[in-house]
Amino acid sequence: MSRNQIPRSHEDDHSHHSAAARRDFLMERTGTTLDHVAGFSFDPETTRGNIENFIGAAQVPIGIAGPLLIHGEHASGEFYVPLATTEGALVASYNRGMRPRPPPTTVPSRHLRRRLRLCFNPRALVTGVG
Repeated sequence: MSRNQIPRSHEDDHSHHSAAARRDFLMERTGTTLDHVAGFSFDPETTRGNIENFIGAAQVPIGIAGPLLIHGEHASGEFYVPLATTEGALVASYNRGMRPRPPPTTVPSRHLRRRLRLCFNPRALVTGVG
């Protein structure tokens, strides 16, 4: 391995040991300690297939909004929604949007498929096609 190549392990790349080796690699090259990143509470093996060159986890503030009233095929009732963000006023904005609406101002919606959108598609609002 060259001096600047990120440490990898073909046998066990998603382990506490491999993550520590990469944090040490960064510390040697930048002088920055990553103590907070190293303090995570899950098995790094669970990140396999989700992230490469895993070094740890970052804490993100989480607020709650709600309750959101749901009448759906798979869920019914009032739910509180956790939102992880660093954007000011985002949770408050969602919270206002979740206030109950007087009848008949309900908003029907249906989840059609699980899919990742990287950009907004206004056509999907009209046609239901994303």
